[in-house]
Amino acid sequence: MITLITVDDIRENTSISNNIEVDTLQPYISSAEQMHVYKILGVALLTEIKNQISGNTLTDLNMTLLNDYIKPLACYATWLEASSFLNYKTTAKGVVKQHSDNSESTTLDEFTFYRSAIKDKVSFCSDSLKNYLKLNAASYPLYRPIDKQITSYSNGIYLGRH
Repeated sequence: MITLITVDDIRENTSISNNIEVDTLQPYISSAEQMHVYKILGVALLTEIKNQISGNTLTDLNMTLLNDYIKPLACYATWLEASSFLNYKTTAKGVVKQHSDNSESTTLDEFTFYRSAIKDKVSFCSDSLKNYLKLNAASYPLYRPIDKQITSYSNGIYLGRH
């Protein structure tokens, strides 16, 4: 599967530890891209960028979009999605908590603050990407955000006459 970022991108763009194995972070890249990037870019633009990445034909416009806006969002979103699970491992014996001799677990309050700080970065990067695409919509004709494509219907509830 083609992804917009690599584990090396995450390490370069965030303060996540270099000691975390590639196999540990890799599954979170796809889910972060689906949950945070896909709904902003829309199907057509995301497909174009992924096709250009796989064909090594990335246009200058899409390279700017990818490097300056998409990668930061995808990196922080991956970190956010992985953060709740990095301390745990699912084994045949169940879910186990990992630890080492020279580390100390965080408290719930510390972890809540930690995730909140990452969420703030995701939100900032998401807003930056949306603003860039709105300001440059003419340069990105395939830009159609998913949240604009979804039509919701409501057919109210009849409560009868009073």
